[in-house]
Amino acid sequence: FPTRRSSDLAGPLEAIKERAEREEDEAEEAGAKDPGAPEPDREAREARVASRVKEAQEGLLRFIQLFQRDLLEAKTGGECAVAPREVAERLAGAFSLDALLGRIEAVEKARKALSRNIKSETVLFLLARDLSLPPRR
Repeated sequence: FPTRRSSDLAGPLEAIKERAEREEDEAEEAGAKDPGAPEPDREAREARVASRVKEAQEGLLRFIQLFQRDLLEAKTGGECAVAPREVAERLAGAFSLDALLGRIEAVEKARKALSRNIKSETVLFLLARDLSLPPRR
């Protein structure tokens, strides 16, 4: 998953937030049709949206980590789980084994940072820096 800017990762995360908000809106509308449903609680809604966003962010980072792992597997002749083999082989050629391990560790570090409630923008900036493409020769 090559990237040069944190904005490459921020777009999908913003879409995740918008989707979570839309799903909560739909759930509230469905609940509003039930005459026995309690009034929507704004604070509880925000907590549910935040929970959905966090879960989706974790899923995205797991996918990025699997993709990075696939690059390592392609470099060493292993099997790819999520990346097309030919893509993984081509991208893996740009990195040493140590660099590929470092990329996997960078995603793990980002996952831990998110779990510690560090702002996602900060985490993405650091992850984008760590996953930057090597200079072309």
